[in-house]
Amino acid sequence: MRHHEIDRLYSVQEIAHLLQVHFRTVYQLIYTHQLHAIKVGRVYRISKPQLEDFIRDHTPNPHSNVF
Repeated sequence: MRHHEIDRLYSVQEIAHLLQVHFRTVYQLIYTHQLHAIKVGRVYRISKPQLEDFIRDHTPNPHSNVF
């Protein structure tokens, strides 16, 4: 039987620290569905894959012709 690894869940405050933004900015990203999160009880948690998706989706493409 193979055990599935559970992804690390980050708090809003941890994400704010990692992204170097205010925690309210993280809540705004969650409320506008730009950053996917799950609600556990009364708090939001963000998985590592969700954070990676957000960063990938919001990082400029180096091959883009936009200046």
